[in-house]
Amino acid sequence: MKKNTIILLGLLCFFFAACDKLGESSSTTNVEEDKQNIESFFDRSLDVVRTFENGNLIQALLKFIGLENGDAKNGDWIEDMFESLDKSAGVKDYVEINERFSLNYFKGKYDYNQNTKRWTKSSDSKIIINFPATPASTSNNFSIIISEYSDVQVTIDNRDKIYVPSKVICSVTRDGQEIASCNASVSWETAGFVTIKEASVTCFTAPFTHTVTVHQVKSTEYDIDGTLCDGTDNPPFIVKFKLKLARAIDEDFFADDEIPVNYIHITVTKGDLSFDGSLDVNTLNKYDNATTEQINSVATINILYKGTKIGDLKLRTINRDDYVFINYKDGTADNVEIYYEPFLDELDNILKKYGDGDTVIDYQRTSVQFFSQNYQQLKKTVHALFKTK
Repeated sequence: MKKNTIILLGLLCFFFAACDKLGESSSTTNVEEDKQNIESFFDRSLDVVRTFENGNLIQALLKFIGLENGDAKNGDWIEDMFESLDKSAGVKDYVEINERFSLNYFKGKYDYNQNTKRWTKSSDSKIIINFPATPASTSNNFSIIISEYSDVQVTIDNRDKIYVPSKVICSVTRDGQEIASCNASVSWETAGFVTIKEASVTCFTAPFTHTVTVHQVKSTEYDIDGTLCDGTDNPPFIVKFKLKLARAIDEDFFADDEIPVNYIHITVTKGDLSFDGSLDVNTLNKYDNATTEQINSVATINILYKGTKIGDLKLRTINRDDYVFINYKDGTADNVEIYYEPFLDELDNILKKYGDGDTVIDYQRTSVQFFSQNYQQLKKTVHALFKTK
């Protein structure tokens, strides 16, 4: 994929981490107020990160693994405990032989004995796994519960048959309080290349709830809606994603360097600030080494406040280097780095606490280099996962 295509795709992925619904009441802000609102968005996003960090899920997991200076002190204890569970339940052997997971086969309550290092099983209609929350716990106060699981058989390439999950309901509790859960249902294309037709997923990661729905409009078109980080103190991120492909997904879809995408449209909402963007990938790929002007003609990224446009994002070439600028409604402009670099610096400071103090987010100090580098790595990962023989 051309470098310029990568730039715009990276922009769409990065900047659509915050926004507001289109077409609502008008706004009469001035440019200074617009700048403050954009800065406020990034501040509120950091608040979400801090709230999640201090939430019951993350704190429970940190204590469970015994994280200290980047080291998981309880790693050996956890590994021994779950290796013992696998020997007792025979999960790995069953899945390898039957090539599927069965709730009915494994249902029961599994309790860990910290003294004997062994598991005992009693009858239950669900799968309930009870174990200590820390090596020092005197009771099994951590639980994983799988209350519903079903799968469906699909055919790959009109030849191989495999089982894929169609319904999952599970939860995690600590001291009787739910800290995570997932309720997912998926319908699949059962012949040809396996793709999702419809999906509905609701996840709780204390203290936030996230929902995602996927709808296959037709074999070359998908709509994805999401509500992320829905809590009590901050409005959620509301994401709407429309994807139009050049052809239906098949076994050769990821085989070429150019992933056959025709059109992408994304809107993301958080509070009153909105980013609404689209990219005509089909037209862009027709250009040989597309110029800045050609890229800007097929990419649209508008910024709105309460439904009224306050600016847009455009690519600029300065001294042969490419940068992304935000153009305000009064004709002035800023490099977008002034907004996202302080955000990433503070996010890095948060993440450093869980490592050895070294930089976690090692990004380059130009937006184009940052987006291009990370998109290239993502593309390599996708090809490694899906490329056929």
